[in-house]
Amino acid sequence: MVRNYLQIKETTPRDSGLYACSVLKNSQTSIHFYHVNVTEASSSGDDEDDNDSSEDASNDSNNIRAPFWTNTDKMEKQLYVVPAANTVKLRCPAGGNPTPRLRWLKNGKEFKQDHRIGGYKVRIQHWSLIMESVVPSDKGIYTCIVENEHGSINHTYHLDVIERSSRRPILQAGLPANVSVLVGGDAEFVCKVYSDAQPHIRWVRYIEKNGSRYGVDGSPYVKVLKAAGVNVTDEEIEVLYVRNVSFEDAGEYTCIAGNSIGISQQSAWLTVLPGIILFSGVLSFPFLNI
Repeated sequence: MVRNYLQIKETTPRDSGLYACSVLKNSQTSIHFYHVNVTEASSSGDDEDDNDSSEDASNDSNNIRAPFWTNTDKMEKQLYVVPAANTVKLRCPAGGNPTPRLRWLKNGKEFKQDHRIGGYKVRIQHWSLIMESVVPSDKGIYTCIVENEHGSINHTYHLDVIERSSRRPILQAGLPANVSVLVGGDAEFVCKVYSDAQPHIRWVRYIEKNGSRYGVDGSPYVKVLKAAGVNVTDEEIEVLYVRNVSFEDAGEYTCIAGNSIGISQQSAWLTVLPGIILFSGVLSFPFLNI
């Protein structure tokens, strides 16, 4: 950290996400969120792992053959439902001799570059159509046609593009739940967070200072118990453990989740019960003589 800004050198797409800045001033804490999106300089659809090259797909030059599919496993998924802004890659790996031509239709009509903002890429050597940063208008039926003078084959894909939700995180109802444990025992709180944008999650306890839970500006006093970090996974941050509880641990525990849209929070109470007292090794319980 340099003064009042964070500098990340040699960024990669893995650095994308929601960053939170926690500021402590006059014994008061405020949190600010920043959404960062890092993209590759080259197309995200170009990092091909395909081996469906034209050379691999075609037969010997002496064997004349109509078009045929070379890798139907990559064509099994016919319905694509993706969030907006994602990259979509549709494949029709084929072979034939002479090498077939590949063309694409959208909703039964020739699919031209000027039919979508930003155009698209056709990678002939990988028999694929790539559309980056898809939008709802990209929804439709896409058909690849592979043909040479000896025949023609085709395959159809259905693409649905879902708008990204612009709302703050949603916390599952009923979580975290109230917990009662014996003194010396362990307590566990669970917070399930649903968010389209990457959420920043932390567990806090609201505390009192000088008999008040709020500062002069109305901001609550908080003690951060757990927050996301380098070695904390999304699954781990959703669970808070309180080990070997004492009576001082009793009280309210709050799960706070924020994204670039807003913040949501839900709380639960920890009740600490006195331990069972043993008398001469025998449990003693109150009872009535009848």
